[in-house]
Amino acid sequence: MKDKKETLKGRKIIIYARVSTEEQKGTLSTQVAAIKKGLKNLGIKQVPEVFQEQASGTKIDRPELKKAVEAAMTSKRPAAIIVRDIQRLSRD
Repeated sequence: MKDKKETLKGRKIIIYARVSTEEQKGTLSTQVAAIKKGLKNLGIKQVPEVFQEQASGTKIDRPELKKAVEAAMTSKRPAAIIVRDIQRLSRD
């Protein structure tokens, strides 16, 4: 755990959560809560910026993902985009 904490130390924390279908929208909050719990367990106290959306992982045109990346790129300090699992970021 120390390595993860050290990696995130001083970084802007950005959470990105995604579901594929409208029926799954209720699980967005579950994804965000799981990530926040993990951050808390690491001792990260800052409030993360959260981006979430319902969109296919096979599509590149996802407005909230673009906003998350833009927030990371324009941050005055290094940033980390955190997802619950890699499939939330992209599919085949």
